[in-house]
Amino acid sequence: MSFGPGPSAHQIREEALRRRKALDGELALARGRATSWAKGVGALLATGLAFGLVKGRSDLTDLAPGFAVAVGVLLILAIAVAAVAAYFLFRAAYGRLGAAPPEITDHTLVVQTMADLRIGLRWAVAGVTALLLSVGLTWYGPAAEGPRLNVVDADGASWCGQPVRTSSGVLTMKIDGQEVRLDMTEAVQITPVASCRMP
Repeated sequence: MSFGPGPSAHQIREEALRRRKALDGELALARGRATSWAKGVGALLATGLAFGLVKGRSDLTDLAPGFAVAVGVLLILAIAVAAVAAYFLFRAAYGRLGAAPPEITDHTLVVQTMADLRIGLRWAVAGVTALLLSVGLTWYGPAAEGPRLNVVDADGASWCGQPVRTSSGVLTMKIDGQEVRLDMTEAVQITPVASCRMP
């Protein structure tokens, strides 16, 4: 059996040089990608926050108490999770704090960089999810119930709803989403109630 001629010394040197250049640029390439991801995630979080401010309640007191608490918890969670995500993404982009041990190779640093990037992206997804959930609750959560009045007129009809305004002896109340005007001179009984729901 005969073997063909092997690579020449020049070819071996060229291949070794090519591999060395690839290894030398591997860490810079990985950190460059991590920096780009960090900027993209930051833009995504900023967009999510701006999206939440476009429309929706501006005051959590407009929400039902339980939903207002849930929004507050989700916002705190989103901030905490975003901070953890930022830590890992910055560590991926700029390296770990402290000097690297002399025996560590660039390839090992690349592996660490990519691991930090993956962890940071997972935390960022969780943060964006918490932020969007809080925005959704502020948009679609039930409104807080304000004071209610039960008004009985001279005919014995009972009207229960949220007072909106009074003007010239006329009380305007919101009942089932509709505004109803009641002449207060015909009211025989006005009672504040906690809720208009029937027991």
